[in-house]
Amino acid sequence: MLTPTLTRILAPTFTLLLSACVATDPPASSSSMAGISSAASSISSSSAPTNSAPLVSFASPAQGYTFDQGLGQLDVVAEASDPDDNLKSVSLYINNVFVSSVQQAPFSWPAAVMNTLDAGSHVIQLVAEDALGLKGSVSQLISVNSTVNINPTLSFTYPVDGDVLPFRSSIDVSMTAGDSDGKIESILLLLNNQRVAQLTEAPYVWPSSVLTQLQDMLQGDYVLRAIATDNRNGTAVQEIAFTVLEQNDFPVVSFMSPASNLRLPVGSSLDVLVEASDADGEVKEVSLSINGNLIGVDTNPPFEWRAAGNPLLKDLMMGEHTLQLVASDDKGGQGKAVNIVSVSNSASPSAGDPKWGEHQYQQLCITCHGSFGESGDGGPSLVPAKDSYARNGQSYSLYKLIDELMPKSYVTGCVDQCARNVATYIKGPLGEKHADYSALVGDAATGKVEYQLQCAGCHGDRGIGGSEDVSLFPLKQGTDYLLTTYYTYSSVDLFAMVDLGMPLGPQGFPDGYAKTCSGQCAADVIEYLKELESSLTDEEKHTVQLAAGKTNYINYCEGCHGADGTRRSLIPLSNAQRSNTRLDESDSLFVYNRDRMPPSTPDTCEGQCAKDVTVYIREVLD
Repeated sequence: MLTPTLTRILAPTFTLLLSACVATDPPASSSSMAGISSAASSISSSSAPTNSAPLVSFASPAQGYTFDQGLGQLDVVAEASDPDDNLKSVSLYINNVFVSSVQQAPFSWPAAVMNTLDAGSHVIQLVAEDALGLKGSVSQLISVNSTVNINPTLSFTYPVDGDVLPFRSSIDVSMTAGDSDGKIESILLLLNNQRVAQLTEAPYVWPSSVLTQLQDMLQGDYVLRAIATDNRNGTAVQEIAFTVLEQNDFPVVSFMSPASNLRLPVGSSLDVLVEASDADGEVKEVSLSINGNLIGVDTNPPFEWRAAGNPLLKDLMMGEHTLQLVASDDKGGQGKAVNIVSVSNSASPSAGDPKWGEHQYQQLCITCHGSFGESGDGGPSLVPAKDSYARNGQSYSLYKLIDELMPKSYVTGCVDQCARNVATYIKGPLGEKHADYSALVGDAATGKVEYQLQCAGCHGDRGIGGSEDVSLFPLKQGTDYLLTTYYTYSSVDLFAMVDLGMPLGPQGFPDGYAKTCSGQCAADVIEYLKELESSLTDEEKHTVQLAAGKTNYINYCEGCHGADGTRRSLIPLSNAQRSNTRLDESDSLFVYNRDRMPPSTPDTCEGQCAKDVTVYIREVLD
C-alpha cells in the first residue's frame, strides 16, 4: 500500500520504476485499508511532463464513526484537490463496492448510503482521480449498531417461586441478570408492588439486614417483582410468589443412616433410617429421593427405606449419589436434609455403612459380644478389631468372618451388605465407644437427678412401680434383660438396657432412638439404682417381690390359668396351699411352680422366679 505523502518525480530516467507504482483500479481491499489514517494520499506520475496525484481526505464522518442501524445522520463529505488543477472526480467505495462518483465540489454523499449497512464494522474509501488517470485514496472504519435491542435476562436465586418460609422469616433476596448486547443499568425490586430498592451493579442482592421490608415477615402470601433495564432502555420483568406460614417451628429431620460422607464399593446397597421431630406439632410425613428420583413417602416412625424393597437403593453405580429428605409437619412447614454417598472402584470391597451396621450389631451380635464389643454371653471381645481371625483352620478378614460364620444362632446370618456394615461398625465406631464407655464411672448423686427426670414416671420414686407399675428390682446380673425396640430383640446387660432402651417411648421403641439416657447418663443412673436397692425397706422389698411375681405370672402362667387364675382350678387354693408360706420343700405350691411350671419348659421359672410367682398367687390372686 502506498503511503499518503506527496511525491514529485522529475527525472525521466525513473519512468519504468515509477510506472509500476501508479495506483490503478480496483481500489485496495477493505482489509488492507483498515487503520489507514485520513491524511491525503498522492501518487506521482512517471510520465513527462510531470503530473502529481490528487489529494483526498474525509471531512465527514470521523474515523471510528458509530451509529445505529438505519439511523445514520452524517453525510459522507470529501475534501479533494489536485496540485496540477486537473481533478476529474472523487468516488466513494463501501467495503470495496463502488457507490458513485462526484465530478465537482462539493464532494458529498447523503447519510442514506450508509443506512443500508448491516450491523458490524465497515470500510469506507474515497478515491480521487485526475484527468490523466492518476489517483489518490483514503479509507477508514465505521461501526453500525444493531437497532434490534436484545432485552436483559434475570432470574431469582432466592427465594424461588412457590417457596414456603417460616413465620417471621427475614429473607435476603438474590438474583442473577445479564444483557447479551449491552449491560444492565439497574434492577428495581418490589414486594407486593411496593418499592424495596434499586441496584445498579452486581451482585444483585437485597439484604434483609438493611431493608426493613424484608425483615420478620408475617404470615401471608407475597409477590416479589424485579424489573431490569439495560443501557438501551430494554427491560425484563421477573415475578415470583412465596408464602410465609403461620407461627410454626419447622420439623427437624436428619439421617441416622447412611453415615455422612460414606464411601462404598460399586454394587453396594443402602438402607436409609431417618429421625424426624417437630417441636410444636407432629411430623406428617417424610419423603426420600435419590439423585432427584422419589423413592417413597413414609408417614409413620421409624422412617426408613430398605434396599430390599427399593431398586433405586440397590446395586449402586459409580459416582456420587445425593439423598434428600423432606419432612413436612401438620402446619405445612418443611425441614430438609441432604446426604451424599460416594461409590467408586477405589473404595474397599468390604466397606459398609457403620450407622446401619450399628443397628444390625444390636440385633444380631450384642447378646454374645456385649454393647461395646467387650464380650457378653459367651462371645469373645471384639475390640480392638483384628486384621485377621483364625477359624476352622482358615484365616478370615472380619468381613468374611461375619459373612460366612456369624451369627451362630441365626439361620439367616448376616451376609453381604449386612456383613460389610457390621464389620465397618466394629472397626470404627464400636472401638471408639468401647474406649469411651469403658472409662465411665457412675455418680449416684447425678444419677438420682437423671432418674427423677427420666425414669420415675414409669418406675416410681423408689423404683418399685409408678404409672406403668414396673419395678426395677431386684437388679439382674449378666444378660438377663430383654431389650425390645423396633430394631432389637436381644438379651443384654443392665447398662445396655438403659443406654439403648431407656426411657421407653411410644410405639414400642425408644423415644429419640434410645439416645435420651446414654453413656454417662446410663452409668450415673445405674449407680443410683444400686444405691437405691440397698436402701429398700422390708415393706418395699415385699412390694418388689409382688411386682416380680406378677410379671412372671403373666409371662409363664396366664396363658393356661387366665389373668385371675381361675382357669384349670388354680384358684381358689386349697387350705394347705394357703397355710404353708415357707417357700421351701415343704411348700407344695412353691415346689409345684418350681418343678412343673410352665409344663412345656419347666426349667424356665426356677428359684427366685418360682418364689415370686407363688407369693403373687397367694397374696393377690387367691
